[in-house]
Amino acid sequence: MDSISNRPLAIYEPTLSTLPKTKAGWVTSQPTVVGTITAQKISIQGVLYPETYKNIRTAVDAVTSSHIILDINSPGGIVAGCFDLCDYLSTIGQKKKIYALVEDQCCSAAYAIASTAKQIYICRSAVVGSVGVLVAHIDQSKFDSDMGFKFTVIHAGAKKNQFSSHNPLSSQAQKDLQRMVDLDYEVFCQIVSKGRGMTVQAVKNTEAGIFQGQDSVSSGFADGVFNSMEFDTAIAADIQGVSLPGQQLTFQQAWQSIKAKQGCTSMDAMGQAAKDYPDLYEMQRTGRTPAAQPVAPKAKDKPDQGQTFQSVWTEIKKRTGCSVHSAMKQAAHEYPDLYERQRAGA
Repeated sequence: MDSISNRPLAIYEPTLSTLPKTKAGWVTSQPTVVGTITAQKISIQGVLYPETYKNIRTAVDAVTSSHIILDINSPGGIVAGCFDLCDYLSTIGQKKKIYALVEDQCCSAAYAIASTAKQIYICRSAVVGSVGVLVAHIDQSKFDSDMGFKFTVIHAGAKKNQFSSHNPLSSQAQKDLQRMVDLDYEVFCQIVSKGRGMTVQAVKNTEAGIFQGQDSVSSGFADGVFNSMEFDTAIAADIQGVSLPGQQLTFQQAWQSIKAKQGCTSMDAMGQAAKDYPDLYEMQRTGRTPAAQPVAPKAKDKPDQGQTFQSVWTEIKKRTGCSVHSAMKQAAHEYPDLYERQRAGA
């Protein structure tokens, strides 16, 4: 525990006890087909340490594609190195489109990284957030005494030994640690504020809470809820600037998102949403249902009668020589109707 004691952490607190046993998170990178383009998918897994951040930057530096997908499953990690990486990703995001995918969890330092993405998509059971910082100090002085140990530390400088685990934490040492935490927390909230288009106060109002599924969208911490098979289809739709069936924004979602991002009242948020989304407001007022805007395939790719989702992805695999997984993703993009029928079991 000494390796992390008294170090500012940006991590989801329930996982804190596992840190002494946990190796640094790992990073892998490979190209993936998304619609008609090839993107680079960078997978970020486990607890994040400074060396993990360096590996992420190395992976990003090697990307030649104009699209990057961050596939994140992490509770967070050490603060040191995280904010510098976020600044770097924000700069890269001005030249390339970055997307973040979350199937399980993306909390604290991991969410700081995700917040630099253009869009964040999560599964309905996944969680994001925990925008906060903590420090754990262990006072083992009673344990030392019970074991018959007495430590005498010779030092110069009144504060040189103030964080030692062999002594109780003094009030001054606690104030010093709190100041470190507050400074890191302020930078953390500014990063999320910039990436998500929220006010700093709106980020702080979450009180480092986590959000699951649709709640993450309402809070402003995510942009869409999909199952893992739909992630690439959602990214392809965003690149083309169209909506997916069943994923149209509602007026309620619009004003709730504005309220979360701006920290304003519900009435003010509704008024702003009515200005920003007049069509949604009119649908809400009249009770009309928005028409679906599916990702339409090219005319030559429209399915013939009798075609199945399996038959089209098999044909794509045969034609392109790609993997089964890539062929299925390509088919889902080109033939959304067949994909929906397959998914529904029709």
